[in-house]
Amino acid sequence: MSTAETIAAIESADASGDAEWARSLAADAVARGLSHPLALRLAADGLRREGREDEAIGLLRRALGLQPNDIDTLIALAGCLMDLDRRREALPVFKAALDADPSRADAHYGAGECLATMGAVDDAQARFEAALALGPLHADAGASLANLHARTGNWREGRARAEAVLVFAPGHATAMAAMAACEVGEGAFDEAKTRLTFMLEPRGAEPPLTPLLHAAMESLLGEALHGLGRYPQAFDAWRRGNEERRLIHAGWAMSSEELRYLIGTLTEAFSGVTPQDWRVNPDTGASGARGHVFLLGYPRSGTTLLEHILGAHPKVTALEEGDLLAEAARRFFGRADGPRSLLSLDDATAKRFRDAYWRRAREAGAEVEGRVFVDKMPLDTINLPIIAALFPNAKVLFARRDPRDTVLSGFRQVFAPNPATYAMLALDGAADLYDAVMRLAEVYRTALPLDLREVRHERLVEDFESETRGLCDYLGLEWSDAFHDFAANAQARTISTPSAGQVRRGIYRETVPTWMRYADQLAPVLPKLQPWVDRFGYA
Repeated sequence: MSTAETIAAIESADASGDAEWARSLAADAVARGLSHPLALRLAADGLRREGREDEAIGLLRRALGLQPNDIDTLIALAGCLMDLDRRREALPVFKAALDADPSRADAHYGAGECLATMGAVDDAQARFEAALALGPLHADAGASLANLHARTGNWREGRARAEAVLVFAPGHATAMAAMAACEVGEGAFDEAKTRLTFMLEPRGAEPPLTPLLHAAMESLLGEALHGLGRYPQAFDAWRRGNEERRLIHAGWAMSSEELRYLIGTLTEAFSGVTPQDWRVNPDTGASGARGHVFLLGYPRSGTTLLEHILGAHPKVTALEEGDLLAEAARRFFGRADGPRSLLSLDDATAKRFRDAYWRRAREAGAEVEGRVFVDKMPLDTINLPIIAALFPNAKVLFARRDPRDTVLSGFRQVFAPNPATYAMLALDGAADLYDAVMRLAEVYRTALPLDLREVRHERLVEDFESETRGLCDYLGLEWSDAFHDFAANAQARTISTPSAGQVRRGIYRETVPTWMRYADQLAPVLPKLQPWVDRFGYA
């Protein structure tokens, strides 16, 4: 068969809807050396279905070299990258497809999935809604939108969206997961447990659950069991979900080790340094802000609650986890002489990185002029030397919570993958990272010229008004009755962290610390945490 006849046969099979035959013809032709865009794309589709995404990506890139703006090939490439959890790489590919053809609902949906994973909740919602506007029966987009509402604590809307999908796509796995998440959020734990148990059975879901969705449902099942007071079973479900995610996100393992190495390096670099060793750079950045506050600590230590309390004040602008110090961190922590060079930073270099910081803040939507700007990024604790060097006038709020509750809460949450959250997928990894970050923070407190105030989560919950008035005095803010309405205000704000539902509930007190319900399960890591329990006065 000639090349022209082969291509014609592939095109005919593809046009007739016989996808399996088209893929088979294409695979044979590509194996014989044919380099044609359609053949490469269809052969790649076959490889993807066999779980050979890396090989499929190679064929798709070859196809794009021959036909750069082919929409189907762009979307197929982005899909392969999504399969490999390379969503930051997939997003610009989906955007290229949309630039070529904005009417592709599947490209809007794919971009939304990437954005949701990256925490860009508002942008993700806009993409899902665009997909539904183009195809009202796009079940995946509708289910992902329902899941987005569930993640951000908007359970009524999430339930409505999920129910709408299940009308025309009964048993849709993502819609079922979203429904279960809303049931957990609303306290319908029995209903959630029944739904999740059925979906997790070998024949409960058709088609079978993807590995990521299976892991998410295990974690949700843990939350339902926790709500029912079945604590050992809840812990086992969280553990199963985390073990599955460790396999899915194994590509983060090396970065997680590098983070631990960096923390150790910084602990050594700043040991023995004193505040008097620092050259103070005048903060000449043209921010226009009335005040500047860094809200730090450790994930799940109460930073989101504190951010939304402060954000209720009419003179405060708060930004949730914008990673505004990324450029400075690459520069000063990316090479051996970087950390200690911060002690004698010259004015021009400091100003350059300050300007980059404020540019990123504005790009993230922060309106800082004339307001107290709160930059909430818990693990910017690691970047405190950069904060001390660039922003000598800034105030630092350090959120503190019982180490046992903090580590347990991190272990049970479903985070977007990054080097820190990968470590939290194992209980010992979560405890080790907490220990390392707290050791570093203690070194920083004696080494850096900081204006720092600790905020204890438990005190804030027990004596809300007194603690909040103390924060006002520290930050130079007048008291506002709007603080009492922070939970209501949070209903109207997008919250991308796992704390969304808890923040929208407002202040509530636990009769028993959560960790005590899991003392047996936490026993292997309690010796690691006990020194911090004692040091911080939680014994």
